Amino acid sequence: PLATVVIGGLISATFLTLFILPILYYWLEQKPSAKPTGIIVAIIGLLICSNPTSSQAQVDSLSFEDISSLIETNHPIHKYNDAQLRQGQSMANRKYSFGNTAIGYQGDGLFKDNDNRVNQFGLSQDIPNPIAIKRNNSYQQQVNSLTALTGKQQAAEVEFNAKRTYIELQYQQAMYDEYDRLSKQYETFYDIANTRLKLGESNASSALAIQQQFQEIELFRDQSQLIIKQLEHNLQAITKHPAPITNSEQLSFIDFEPMGASSYALQIAESETALLDAESQVIRSKKAPSFTIGYAAQHYSNEGWLNGLSAAVNLPLFNKTVKQDLAIQALKVETAKLKTDVVAQQTTQATTNALQLIEQQKKAVEFYHRQKQNSSPEIIRINMLNYQAGEISYFEMLNNLEQQAKVSLNYWHQLYQYNQSVAHYLFITQSK
Repeated sequence: PLATVVIGGLISATFLTLFILPILYYWLEQKPSAKPTGIIVAIIGLLICSNPTSSQAQVDSLSFEDISSLIETNHPIHKYNDAQLRQGQSMANRKYSFGNTAIGYQGDGLFKDNDNRVNQFGLSQDIPNPIAIKRNNSYQQQVNSLTALTGKQQAAEVEFNAKRTYIELQYQQAMYDEYDRLSKQYETFYDIANTRLKLGESNASSALAIQQQFQEIELFRDQSQLIIKQLEHNLQAITKHPAPITNSEQLSFIDFEPMGASSYALQIAESETALLDAESQVIRSKKAPSFTIGYAAQHYSNEGWLNGLSAAVNLPLFNKTVKQDLAIQALKVETAKLKTDVVAQQTTQATTNALQLIEQQKKAVEFYHRQKQNSSPEIIRINMLNYQAGEISYFEMLNNLEQQAKVSLNYWHQLYQYNQSVAHYLFITQSK
């Protein structure tokens, strides 16, 4: 979408600048007293409507719940995970079936004239041990469980990135509003400084100092605006939405309840251990016996037909390789269990650290919130009265406003960090 906007804008701007505008200018210059005709108005309207960037200028204001729904509907990670699960489920429901069926013929004494000719027709059927297919299905079910967990983790990472982007967008919007408000205040006092300079009541240094601060605040405001546009396009790319997305909710506290020490990484490690256990059972099934039954019909040239039955048990007596595989698999299972213990400890530590960081940031947010809601308005009110009474200069008044603006900026910054930490905690504990 961003490339479409850029390329479409360049094409339309080039076309308008090199062809349409000169023609219109020449046309109107030839008839200075004439009003624009209907044809001219129609051409201009057509160009505006056909501008490929006009449809891209729309920005949709959405809540994060709306964004989460868009991700679930549009993002390819969900379709990919569903396809993998369907594939795995089709492999986990295999039915038991008999093995190979052998049909044979054997003839003795066929090429010489004698009375001992024998024709034998045989049928044999292999019967695999049912435990083999059962254990293979159990193994595939564990594969499906691991696949599902991995898919959930990937989907949660996508939503987590969207959440972080949305929080940063809220923060940049709050910063833009603060800088815009502060910019208007500086503009007012900059006009006052220029007026006093013209009247000879102050020197140029005061006006230049205010101008420098005024331009710096405008720079910060413009930077925030550029970041906002980029974040809006980032959300559009994540959700596959046709238009850029902006926030419909202001930056505010994220409510959450502390959860137990769990994570996708821990569940995946546990699932990997279970998968190796299931694989051990599959290897062990190679030591299970199988069966063979048979039937034979023999025709003797001088005695007629005789019938026979056979039954056999196939025992894997020479299974040294299977024993070696089981020993290797036992080492893999033990290693996986140790890895699970390590991941469990890391998860507990990460959860504890995240909660401690959230608590520290919450105290900072509460401190700056009290300053912003209670102290700052009163300080500004008193300074404004002193300024109006002539007890402080406009320069001192401006410095006081700047100090109180820093309180607001610190509040939004601390709230932004707090919300990002909460989002991270909710991600690692698999909470919404």
